[in-house]
Formats: sequence, structure tokens, C-alpha cells
Amino acid sequence: MEKVKYVLVLIFGWLFINLTYAQCIPGDETSCPDPENNGEVCPDSLPNANVNQYYEQVFTILAPPQYTDSVLGVTVDLHHLKLLNVGNLPPGIGWVSNTQDSVFMVGTYYCVLLDGTPTEKGEFPLEIEVEVYISFLGNPILADTIIDSTSLTINVTDPSSIHEFESSTFSVTGASPNPFQDFLNIGFTILSPGEIKFELFDVMGNKIDDHRQFYQPGENNYCLKNKNLKPGLYVYSISDNTNRYTARVISIE
Repeated sequence: MEKVKYVLVLIFGWLFINLTYAQCIPGDETSCPDPENNGEVCPDSLPNANVNQYYEQVFTILAPPQYTDSVLGVTVDLHHLKLLNVGNLPPGIGWVSNTQDSVFMVGTYYCVLLDGTPTEKGEFPLEIEVEVYISFLGNPILADTIIDSTSLTINVTDPSSIHEFESSTFSVTGASPNPFQDFLNIGFTILSPGEIKFELFDVMGNKIDDHRQFYQPGENNYCLKNKNLKPGLYVYSISDNTNRYTARVISIE
């Protein structure tokens, strides 16, 4: 009986340890190369998120082999980084790394899992806070705490808040046919000559099409050709220098 209890303790202990780590796979030399040998955070950008829709993404961290003190200008060997926090995340999204205590040793790729359901729209530049440990006589010594707020950003959109509005410089007569299959005609009227910008987004906020063209005053038309779009809901946008019009359209097979 004591042996059974011991085995159960080991099993539950193993489950607890593994469940506290992120179930993610870090990048490698191919997907996250480091040609300058100064450390990497991959990918360069994260996909957009939607309000009240589950979001899950992974980014990779590769610690640089050396650290340069910004005050003294001295470069020394780095021992490891300790990830303290991924700050300024959209409300509803959390993070967890794939290693115990979020310690990232030099020369090894690690991953951080971001997941959850965002509750607010907006642009959220992530603040990656790490402790820097240098190698002194083979032992780790805390040298600095750094917050990187330039690498990754999550844009959270709210498709339900997209709405039409009247503009003092142009008006839109609508898009047809809707649903559309091969093409979509967008009719609009402008009061003065100028450049009009057309954009098409999927429901995740990813831009599918971007077109700019100069138009003369009066009634005009823009033809959006179906570029092998998957069936589903899309959002098109028309804008000038001051106003924007948005509406939903549906692509069908």
C-alpha cells in the first residue's frame, strides 16, 4: 500500500510540474535563425486577435551569448536569462513558458505560450521583462533587469463594433453582389478629386487586399476581384484622408 501511495505521489508530482509548463514547441535554427549571433525573438509580428474569441500564439526566445553593459560599455559572457513577465498583454490573455522558472540558457531555443480570450480591443505592445545573469568564474551573477517593449505587438479588433457612418467628403452607395463570387463592385461618390484607399480584411483582422487610386468628383466604382478567397465573412473599407467607411460582405464558392 505504501508503494502504491509513493507511485501516486510521483505521478501527481509529474503532472503538476508538466502542467505548469507551456505545451508549446520553440522555433529552431531554420524558423528562427540568428545570423548576427545576438539573440532572437521570433516571429517578427503576432497575428491579430478578436474581442471575445479565444486566442493562442507562441513566440520563441533565444538568449544572446554575450551582454554589454550600457553604462560601462563592457561586454561579458551571458550565463542565462530569466523571464519575469510578459506585460501589457490584452486583458484576458496570459502567458507561460516551456521551462521551469522561465530560465533560458544560452544557446537553447525556448517558447512562450500566449493564450486566453481578450476582452478589450486596442493595440498592445508587449513588454518582455527579463533578468540578465552574466557568467563570473563559471557562476551566474545578476547583472541587469531589462524590459523590451519594441519586439512584439498584439492588435485586438472588435468585428461587432464595425459600423457605417456618413462622411462629409464621400458617400458609399453599397457593394454588389453580396454575397459575391468572382467580383465585388463598390459604388461611391466623392465631392472633390482625391485619392481613395480600398482595403479588405478577414474576420481575424488580417489584410487581404490594399488598393489606392485617384478619382475625379462624382459617381465612381471600384471592382474588387475575388483572389481565391475562401468562403466566409470579410470586411471592406473605403477611406480618404479624413474619413473611413466599413461594411461586411460574404464570399461564396
